[in-house]
Amino acid sequence: KMKLYNRLPVLGQNLVCSYEGRRINRTRYGEAFWRRLNEYESRSGWSFERLCDYHDTRLRNLIRHCFETVPHYTKLFNEYGINPESVKTLEDLKLLPILTKQVVSTDPESFLSTAISKESMLTMHTSGTTGSGFIFKTTNEAVWEQWAVWWRYRRAIGIQYGTLCAHMGGRSVVPIDRMSPPFFRWNKPGNQMYFSTYHMSQGNLPNYIETIRKNNARWLHGYPSAINLRAECVLENGIRMDLDVVTIGAENLLESQRINIRNAFGVEPYQHYGLSEASANFSEDREHIMKVDEDFCAVEFIPRSDGGESDIIGTCLCNYAMPLLRYAT
Repeated sequence: KMKLYNRLPVLGQNLVCSYEGRRINRTRYGEAFWRRLNEYESRSGWSFERLCDYHDTRLRNLIRHCFETVPHYTKLFNEYGINPESVKTLEDLKLLPILTKQVVSTDPESFLSTAISKESMLTMHTSGTTGSGFIFKTTNEAVWEQWAVWWRYRRAIGIQYGTLCAHMGGRSVVPIDRMSPPFFRWNKPGNQMYFSTYHMSQGNLPNYIETIRKNNARWLHGYPSAINLRAECVLENGIRMDLDVVTIGAENLLESQRINIRNAFGVEPYQHYGLSEASANFSEDREHIMKVDEDFCAVEFIPRSDGGESDIIGTCLCNYAMPLLRYAT
């Protein structure tokens, strides 16, 4: 498919990207998406204690579902002698062993719920940012909920649905051997200009910046390493390029990158980290305080033996097709 795509003219590639964008929109923003988004936004003002009570209730329902309908967990609870009714809170999850990708990949069928038909399951995959790529199953409802929590974060920092986005991602939408602009492709249904990160030579970077300015894109999103290159180009060339908002994800934001982005674009970048498996989710608020989205997932921080960083252990509360309890990414 990519060989065929790369032979198309720019117009044809834009049409393909827009076609894919339309398909993605149907998957992410289905009939229940807006209802889910309203529910998530209604919980934005809840206290931490109320959020914990809410996610513990969701957790108990998930545990019961796992024991009754997921072969791996039925066997696990019985082997460990764990009464599923005893797992009532995030703290109680420690009764279960930590789950790894390797364990799931050894027998993925055993993690599928017998209560959900395989025909209704969606096949998803991770990008491999946290290691090797991973294929898993989910449902439409879980996808809508995942994007609802992501859009709660975006709307909270002032980004409205449908805002034009200049996206600096990792997909090769522009053929690698292309030497002349444009170095982006249009996803019209998503109102997204998807820029190539593979053509960012010093000579091409001014074209990227001019393209963003010409199309009046006020929202810049992508990998901090890619956005930082543009920020450096703006600063080195003395260009003024004020934006409304810059959001980053996938990679850690370095302090030097934060300073460059702020100086180049006039705004402090916002961070958001979400896993494709939806087992953990973190969002910055308007004051740039990073928070766990407690109503979406149950997250544990397990300190490492060296006393330094902690491992993130997460439990997705909405994927009933292939639940991952205490999942280590």
